[in-house]
Amino acid sequence: MRSHKRGKTSAALLFAVAGAYGAATQAADDSFALGGVLGYGDHTRIYGLQAVWAPPEQNEMLASHDLVLRLTAQVARWVAAADQAQYHALTDASAMAELRYWLTKTAVRPFIEGGFGFHVLSRVHIAEQNMTTAFTFGSQLAVGITLCERGTCELAALIHHASNGSIKEPNDGFTYGGIRFRVALP
Repeated sequence: MRSHKRGKTSAALLFAVAGAYGAATQAADDSFALGGVLGYGDHTRIYGLQAVWAPPEQNEMLASHDLVLRLTAQVARWVAAADQAQYHALTDASAMAELRYWLTKTAVRPFIEGGFGFHVLSRVHIAEQNMTTAFTFGSQLAVGITLCERGTCELAALIHHASNGSIKEPNDGFTYGGIRFRVALP
């Protein structure tokens, strides 16, 4: 039964990203994007949807170093890989500021990115992890590349860590690796 629910979640995520892709094929370097994240870590699967905003007027100091600021909001479902896990699933809402560094100025542009933000969790346990607090901090590193016509979509590999920053013990923390696909909106 639970594998059927996972299949529905994965299908819904892929349809959402595909719909956004179809709407964005004519977009050019816009400031809004939608995306999806699939990840796995600490015996838990991650399924997320993102909304991304790049402020149209970038900071001159950042721009002079080929850095771009992006603000990302994400809603994700964390699902324990073991069906018999005591704490099987939770919902995560997060916001993150990301700094992106462009490695080249070519049509297909590789980038590296670092981010920091916060999470609000629907419960503090997932699989064997005890986050202790519903409010946690998040940090992320990503490496990716822009794709599609005029760079309107991107694919990235990421590592994400969430922790309560030792606000309260125990502080197991939670780390996952994943892939992310984003599409600019027209």
